Amino acid sequence: MCTYPISLDDNLVMQAESTLQINESFQSWLQQQVQMWLLAQVNSRNQTHYRHSKLSDEMLAERLKDYPLLEESDFPSLAAEDYSTYLKSRSGQLPKGIEKWL
Repeated sequence: MCTYPISLDDNLVMQAESTLQINESFQSWLQQQVQMWLLAQVNSRNQTHYRHSKLSDEMLAERLKDYPLLEESDFPSLAAEDYSTYLKSRSGQLPKGIEKWL
């Protein structure tokens, strides 16, 4: 493990300690925060970002030209009653697979 010196404003550190209610030493807490942030940055850079299509807008339009256009009527309106009915039917049910996050 390497040591990297950083400088922080003392007033800012005091405000952070009192505001965030840190139960451990500020140095330990800050080290944890920086490590988690760096890990998240490294992981996000390592993920391959896929595009759905390598087609340009023009090429995609050409491919889709034979399909009917979507109209507003293709998407039924959801009234408050529909949503209320949905809520009552789903009340107390967890979404599938959520248990692993609880």
